[in-house]
Amino acid sequence: KAFNASGPEPGNNAMLATAAIIQGIYGLPRASVGDARINVGVVEAGSGRNVVRDRSKLMMELRGLTQESLSYMVPYAKRVIENAAAMHGCSAEIVEMGATPCAAVDVPDFTDEMTALAKELGFKVIDASPSTTSEDYVYMAQRVQQHGGKSLLFRTLSDYPAAAHSVRFDLQESD
Repeated sequence: KAFNASGPEPGNNAMLATAAIIQGIYGLPRASVGDARINVGVVEAGSGRNVVRDRSKLMMELRGLTQESLSYMVPYAKRVIENAAAMHGCSAEIVEMGATPCAAVDVPDFTDEMTALAKELGFKVIDASPSTTSEDYVYMAQRVQQHGGKSLLFRTLSDYPAAAHSVRFDLQESD
């Protein structure tokens, strides 16, 4: 139950818990076992400037270049969420909405070989760096590697000013 800000004592402040969670999540120390990314993409909380909220909802994502980095970050993030909520007298329900395994990208020799080949064939290579993106790529890469092949995700043909899914992403179709 939400309470008016003039008498908040009966309720616990989910907005404060949410702020602590977000701050804690972005403050997670990175692991030496591999690069990982974390992002809080959606926050739903509040219904008025004078209402102490009893609930909030966060949607976030964790990605890693290695399975070890995810194995380090996931339980750490869960502890931050649960403890930041408890610090403000709230509880947290964590619902995992999906997960993608990590696939080792075959670099740097394979990256260099494929980049040179793409350029030789007339493609404009935009990015050939290790990537934590594209779930469909990860599943395909794992299958290729299980059969003795090498995999690499790189972008060709069109330049773009920002990362996919960002507000500045705009594929330049004229390239």
